[in-house]
Amino acid sequence: MKKAAVTLIGIVSLLLLGLVAVQTYANKKAEENLKTLLTDLGIRSFSYGKVHYSLLSGRIEVEDLLIKGKEGKTRIEEFVVSKLTDTDLEFSALGIKGEDEEFKRLEGELRELGYDKIGLNLYISASLYEDTGDLLLRKVSLELPGALSLEMSLKLSGVDKDLLEDIKSLEGDDREKLAQVANRLASVYLKEVTLKMKDAGLLRRLIDREAKIRGKSAEEIRRELIEKIKTSFGKNSYGLKRSLAEGLSALIEKGGTLVLKGKPEKPVSFDDLVLHTLIGIQSRDFSSLAKELNIKIRHEPP
Repeated sequence: MKKAAVTLIGIVSLLLLGLVAVQTYANKKAEENLKTLLTDLGIRSFSYGKVHYSLLSGRIEVEDLLIKGKEGKTRIEEFVVSKLTDTDLEFSALGIKGEDEEFKRLEGELRELGYDKIGLNLYISASLYEDTGDLLLRKVSLELPGALSLEMSLKLSGVDKDLLEDIKSLEGDDREKLAQVANRLASVYLKEVTLKMKDAGLLRRLIDREAKIRGKSAEEIRRELIEKIKTSFGKNSYGLKRSLAEGLSALIEKGGTLVLKGKPEKPVSFDDLVLHTLIGIQSRDFSSLAKELNIKIRHEPP
């Protein structure tokens, strides 16, 4: 009986040692995948603290990621990779803080508005469907908790791994590679795009501060802003301008989310998209782009 107990303890010990060895290997492999991902994202200089890899979910968690770039350093409290395959990518960067003067100015302005903890959150989720050539960018979201969030999603066709590899390998002024990518992009089409701007309390704080400075009520400031929007877009405007004016007015009055959704009747080529965008920039009128993409605007209450 004693011999059996000793044997059992030995087996359990071996299993535990095996699990530790496997986890150590997995963590090392996760670090390699992390370095590859950051390099693919154009990040060359970085350091980080602890890295943990979950064997069950395949989730990579990184603490205290420091990115060094030309504009300065950026620190990320927690970097989490939920999916990382040849065709799927999903990650989040939580508690992003820049160590440059521009971020410090933003931090100072937000502290004046009453925000204590200041850090941006970034979320990205995307999948490539090789059988159809569709690239689905489910979500690219930048969030300042308790203040504001901006989110975009889109669906493209005519995308393959070779195009993505060419884009990732672009460096400096490589005209030959640029021309190659431009030729490939000519076969890419936009099927759908959605943009969302959600007010999570920033507008209220800005209005309250303005009211205090000018000795007016918050309601008076809101009415003034809405009147300016109507005047700017034209009180008798129609179509997209009217929808945008109504959406912005509702956002100021009630908070919530402003949604711009484009779903063209037929996919729009990348070349046409660039052309309409350039025309909009030069003329300061993006109505042709909005018409091409069949953009609709709506307001969603909080």
